[in-house]
Amino acid sequence: MKMKKRIIALLLVGVVYVLFKQSKLGYEIAVVGESDTTARYAGMSPTKVMLIAILISGGLCGIAGTVQASGIEHSLTNQLSGGLGFTAIITTWLSKLSAPAIVIVSLLFAILLYFFENNTG
Repeated sequence: MKMKKRIIALLLVGVVYVLFKQSKLGYEIAVVGESDTTARYAGMSPTKVMLIAILISGGLCGIAGTVQASGIEHSLTNQLSGGLGFTAIITTWLSKLSAPAIVIVSLLFAILLYFFENNTG
């Protein structure tokens, strides 16, 4: 089961990478992110693009939360995430928003956290 989740995660990384680097929507999200005035001038609807970006982000967070709750914790608790959102922000920043680099940085952080949790004592 864990292997299926890893495969799904890697597939989603690929899909997000292609979406943002090789599609019209990815280009529009990048333009709106830089300047909504420029986006309006280019004929884009910043509100529509922002809404789509929010929906994509929410969907990906929902998938991550489902995997965390069902596959790792096996239950819903008050401390479900354990600060993983902050770790995600750091790994994304360190990878300079590059999807392939996020995979590598996330693996390095996972190794670091694993050894820190198991070797403190």
